[in-house]
Amino acid sequence: MRLPISPPGPKRARLVRIKATCVRREKNRYNPKQSRLDWHKTTLDSSFNLQFIQLNEPPPRPDHQNEEADSGISPIACFMSDFFWAFKKTNKYFWPVLKRSWVWLLGVTICSEAMYQYFTYIAQNYRPPSGVNIPATLGDLVASLLEFIVLTMLIPQRVMELDRNDPPQSFIGFAKKYIKPLTAESLRALAMTILWTLVFIVPGIFKYVRYFLVGYVVVADPEYEAGNVDALKESNRLVKGITIELFIFVVILIFLDSWQSTLREHDPFTTAPVVAALATVVFFFLNYYANVFLFMLYQSRKLRLGHSVTAES
Repeated sequence: MRLPISPPGPKRARLVRIKATCVRREKNRYNPKQSRLDWHKTTLDSSFNLQFIQLNEPPPRPDHQNEEADSGISPIACFMSDFFWAFKKTNKYFWPVLKRSWVWLLGVTICSEAMYQYFTYIAQNYRPPSGVNIPATLGDLVASLLEFIVLTMLIPQRVMELDRNDPPQSFIGFAKKYIKPLTAESLRALAMTILWTLVFIVPGIFKYVRYFLVGYVVVADPEYEAGNVDALKESNRLVKGITIELFIFVVILIFLDSWQSTLREHDPFTTAPVVAALATVVFFFLNYYANVFLFMLYQSRKLRLGHSVTAES
């Protein structure tokens, strides 16, 4: 329910104080149940930042030295608030974004699925002596990179256009602008993840999750474009506090991807075209929904935590 806009009063001032406490991570200890209830009331709607606009007060600068629990609210409660906000926004933008992007999404799906099917066929019919099918492995990697690059740039572009009520812009021009920094930052994140993996597997997984929002920082953060924010540090800051929950979400995505690969091997288009086509459609919508949700989760974390310290200093 959208919060009513009313002149400042005792109740409204109390809501503002609660919101400011959550953002600043102050160490005042509130009743946990009451804090969670008030937090959900003030954050489930995307217009909660109007609290400060109506009172002519600037949004408070958050204190990044404290953890989520310093405000008296558990990390799980904060994540659930972000989760439901992102879920609500995903349902709102799912079809509008799809209508604006269906040509590109259909083309990418057909191209990537054709590559998957082709290299799966190679893997099943060509068994090298070494046991490692390099062409099939490289083909799967190229198809995955194609989906990653297009979805990471296309979905944020369309969502930001809808937020600004702008008409659809050329995706090619948008991609030309961000393809180089996105590639560079993704390679940086990959290199750091590999280095931490060499130390031990668990730190590598930890860093992989912490850098999961790097692509959205590159294409959607104006502070990064201005050169005031490091993409890896900003992603690490946004994921901090929801690492375990985001890890569970990433594991679910990996499981769905593995399930889709298994279906490709057992029911390819050459032997079961109907089953393969149905599976392609189902996993397309799941993958598309997951990517929209991830960007909405990124937006939710930006709203909660504000700009980075680096950008403001």
